[in-house]
Amino acid sequence: MDSEGNYFILYCGYSINYSPTYLNMSLSETYFIFKGIRTGFFQAYNWGSESLNMQHYNQLFFLFFYSTPPIYKVENMRVQTFIWSGGQDILVNSINVKTLVAKTYNLVYHKKIGDYNHLDFIIGKDVAEKVYNDWIAFIKKDESG
Repeated sequence: MDSEGNYFILYCGYSINYSPTYLNMSLSETYFIFKGIRTGFFQAYNWGSESLNMQHYNQLFFLFFYSTPPIYKVENMRVQTFIWSGGQDILVNSINVKTLVAKTYNLVYHKKIGDYNHLDFIIGKDVAEKVYNDWIAFIKKDESG
């Protein structure tokens, strides 16, 4: 495992569920995740410069252009929403999850997996069984009408 993987585990916590093949994450991805935690904002990716942010988001507000990524207002999202949370997640704790669930307008499903932390949803050995199979079932149900 490289130093970036070690760095991420330091902040996310170790889990026996990890598949070591997937522990490589770029520093920019790591920075994006930790910036969201530090600021408390749920927002789009920051491309690292005002010009790149303008190129990707081109935000206009009262005749002024803003060079920061847009902040997502979860309470205004009307799409069907499915949430999975981990009981051992130190990045998104139970208070964060409760806040998100309360703000989610059209919550269809919420599943808490007690032994999961943040990385288990991406690199867990049993993520297909505990998460991805649910996703596939919901997609198939939606496609069938």
